[in-house]
Amino acid sequence: MGSFRRLTVRQSMALIFCAGLSVAVVFASASLLADLADRRALGRDQDLVESNATIGAVMHELQRERALTLAWLRAPLDALTAPVTTQRGRTDAVLTRAGPHVPNALGVQALHAPNLADRLAALRALVDARSIAAGPYRDAMSAETQRLIWAVARSAATANSGQVALSTNNLASLMAAKDAIGQERASGASILALAQVNSASRSADIAEFQRQIPITETWLHSYRLVAGDDARSFLELWERSRAYGRFATARTEVLTETEIGGAEGIALEDWVARADQVIDDLRAVEIGETDRIATLLAGELRAARHDMASDITLFALLLVGFGALAFAIMRRVDRSIHELIRTARRLSQETTPVPVPGCSQRDLDQIARALDLIRRALFERRVLLEAAEALRSSVGEDLDRVFAAIDSGATDRRVDVLGLDAHGAALARGVNQLLDRIENQERRDTGTL
Repeated sequence: MGSFRRLTVRQSMALIFCAGLSVAVVFASASLLADLADRRALGRDQDLVESNATIGAVMHELQRERALTLAWLRAPLDALTAPVTTQRGRTDAVLTRAGPHVPNALGVQALHAPNLADRLAALRALVDARSIAAGPYRDAMSAETQRLIWAVARSAATANSGQVALSTNNLASLMAAKDAIGQERASGASILALAQVNSASRSADIAEFQRQIPITETWLHSYRLVAGDDARSFLELWERSRAYGRFATARTEVLTETEIGGAEGIALEDWVARADQVIDDLRAVEIGETDRIATLLAGELRAARHDMASDITLFALLLVGFGALAFAIMRRVDRSIHELIRTARRLSQETTPVPVPGCSQRDLDQIARALDLIRRALFERRVLLEAAEALRSSVGEDLDRVFAAIDSGATDRRVDVLGLDAHGAALARGVNQLLDRIENQERRDTGTL
């Protein structure tokens, strides 16, 4: 505590400024750290959106491979061999581009299982060896697509932005609707493949196809309820499109062909083409929803970067501004204090008629005025002392003249009283009275003689 009491004014002001600056730095650092945390959270959301977009691409190729492979398992037609092989290549290409996104997005449980590529390779080996039936294969592939949908839905809970979380849930709902249409495509392709080999064991596939249609409608309705205005408009345009109308007609033709058993129904290639078209169009809606989320997130990231840059710029400007202001004030106060110190030292050595200059600071100006009063008093005292010394010197000279006259026998000289102070005047009167007595005594002595 004693060290603080010995601080100079400049040091005290610097200490106060540094203390205030430290508090400002703490709050500014907390604000910048919060902005940085928000930016990192938005960056994680951006990674999540990119991962979901990759999952959507992988799921799209898996659905197509499921439909073609299921039809090939039901009826090993030579016309299906090449499309299945081609589709496997497309699926592998998408999985290769996906990299770590797909396994990481599947959650902790999926990380302990073989990754998607290994599971897919195992399924393909069973298909090539004819060691798996169509039903179990369809269930296994559907489990993979459902796992991907679940990964997207689960990622919504980890989103930092509420809008991103809501849009991600909507995206999962749209993926489920698209997967339902993919199930229709697989069932329809299986039915038509069996029809080409004149197989009568189509009842299970027909029943599955009939059950899948209302499931698809339910998922589309669910997505329509939760989707935003833009996504709902895209979905309505998709439902009114010519491709969807041809797909709806193809549904009826598949069931008609199976009921009539004639050859005038829809062909397998035509069914797959119509289903692919309507799924590709719905995939475009899905991509549009993903792009909308990415655009929204990019805007939030730009706003976060702008806010952080604004905070840093404002803090730097305030720091420089207040630092310069504090430095200027400290210099002014320091200059005034040093001037007062020099004035006090000068007054201790000599008196001067020059007034002490005032200070711009109110309290220091009061000190300057007090020093000026002291200077004035000391100067007046010096003037009085000099005047008294001059009078005393004058009295001394008069006394010398008077005493010299007395020595020469003249007693009529007197000391001048005018202009003397009280002490000098008293001394002069006393001397004059003594001279008067001496002169009177001399006169009496002369008269007696």
